[in-house]
Amino acid sequence: MREDTEDTVIRARHPSSPTPASDADALADTVLRKSSAPPPLVEPVEPADSGDWKRALTGDLTADLPTTQPHAAPSRQASASPPSSAPAERSVHSIRVGGSEFSLEAPAFIGRHPSTPRIMGTRPVRLVRVPSPNREISSTHVSIQQEGSSVVVTDLGSTNGTTIIGSGPTPVPLRRGDSMVVLPGSLVDLGDSVVIEVLAAKWTADD
Repeated sequence: MREDTEDTVIRARHPSSPTPASDADALADTVLRKSSAPPPLVEPVEPADSGDWKRALTGDLTADLPTTQPHAAPSRQASASPPSSAPAERSVHSIRVGGSEFSLEAPAFIGRHPSTPRIMGTRPVRLVRVPSPNREISSTHVSIQQEGSSVVVTDLGSTNGTTIIGSGPTPVPLRRGDSMVVLPGSLVDLGDSVVIEVLAAKWTADD
């Protein structure tokens, strides 16, 4: 009976406690069974809802990247108003002779039988013929023209002269070749009952 007992003891193998070497082998087996790739330096980040995908993929959390494209500044040229096509305006005086009005857009030469002086060349002029039954008025007696915003009356060497009746108490006679600046409302007396009235300026389109 003793031999049977010993035989039973010999065949029974109790699990032995692992040695340090066995632990090392087990750990080595665990490491080898994992992926051999090194761990990433930066853990991938899910893209943010704001659309900052560049910062999410690179992991550069300190970068301050814009999430939207900047709006383009409005073009001054596009917003600028187009130049006005309306013609410029200027003020033009006129004169009244015997109930008829004449604009001073061009110099007016007035007389019994007026003609254009040579000094005017090809410049446009206005010839105004007035009656003179007593022949007191010369052929080209006087010129009236606008210079800037002023009206200038010039005696053109008339035989009997020209008289200016302005706002003053005394009429002013013009000698041959004299000129005088007159105001609206002034009267220019040529003689033979012919009186010219200087009218106020009116705005007109400048061609």
